[in-house]
Amino acid sequence: MAGKTHRGGQARDGSGRAVQFQISRHARPSFKQLKTLWNSLEGGVVASPFQMPMFLTAFHQHIAPSTCRRPLTLLSATPNGGEAPAALLPLVTVRRGPVKVVTMPDLGLADQNAPVLSKWLVEDPHLAGLACEALLDAVGGGDILDIPKVGPLIGTAANPLFDRSETVDVGWTYYFGEEGLAAIDASGGKSVFKEARSKFRKLQRQGVELLEVTDPEARQALLEALLAQRETRFAALDRDNSIETGNRADFYKAISAADAQDCPFKMLALKKGEEVVASVVLMVHGESANGILVSIGDVAWHRLSPGIVLVVQSLKWARENGIRNFSFGTGLQDYKKRFGAQELPTRRLLRPLTVKGRVFATALHAKLRAKSLLEQQEQTPGS
Repeated sequence: MAGKTHRGGQARDGSGRAVQFQISRHARPSFKQLKTLWNSLEGGVVASPFQMPMFLTAFHQHIAPSTCRRPLTLLSATPNGGEAPAALLPLVTVRRGPVKVVTMPDLGLADQNAPVLSKWLVEDPHLAGLACEALLDAVGGGDILDIPKVGPLIGTAANPLFDRSETVDVGWTYYFGEEGLAAIDASGGKSVFKEARSKFRKLQRQGVELLEVTDPEARQALLEALLAQRETRFAALDRDNSIETGNRADFYKAISAADAQDCPFKMLALKKGEEVVASVVLMVHGESANGILVSIGDVAWHRLSPGIVLVVQSLKWARENGIRNFSFGTGLQDYKKRFGAQELPTRRLLRPLTVKGRVFATALHAKLRAKSLLEQQEQTPGS
């Protein structure tokens, strides 16, 4: 399954010990193998929900076969002389025209991309950076390494990919930190929270309950209802429903069916009996949560704003479950601003691996700069 491929640079840890990272390559890792690697990280795992074993396995089984030139590969960085890895980097290879692109398992399904780190490693940012340097140096099999959606944080820890020179600013996402979550229902807060409280009481008077659905079978049934409601909504808006492309629905169903305590797929719903008034999917790991899917049921409920109610209840659920970083995910929809979320910058890492990749990166950098300038002009008063 694994073969030694690369020896990284050397640095010293907080105790003054020289540390060098050795890289192993794991091709087509099974869920069991992924779990073993994750469990071996010293002190525990620091990762976003989108790099967890269940997410990667579902991607490998349902997305990669039809979209990826090469299936899932996992690089692991182990301190020289150590027995357990300190950092992991999942990768796939896709083709964009004549260019082979190495990237992280995403293709529109991940909201955050970052390495998986041990808690021991994040205590020393310099060592974490060195481990990531060794991982990136070992990347091969393509013309360019292109990692989108690189944020500054992995949970509450620093993301060592974010400050690298190969990154380019591409925008931001909306998120709540610990202080923001603590203040969501404070007296005198934003009117949207007052509206949500009032509408929730009205929903409750009509027999609507807020539920967290944890049973895998019930979770799958709720997901089916969510997918059907989204299909109806997008058809009414005459818009394409991205979940209908590829095998995305099967991907989400695979994660929702997982019967495990550490399953990252969480679902909340407003229900009246068997009727689903609204539902939301959160991807959760450790102290991080991302909202990824939401749906609203029959139009008769719309006057009671079940979507707004469920967003606020999701924030409260996150706070009550030890979440310190709640992200609204990709997209800058206006409704997200109403809740007082902060802007978190997002970058894209571009590292050429061949001459062809360097040409591709140069063209892509120019395109991104032009897009940024255009957005700045649109935001300038009087332009």
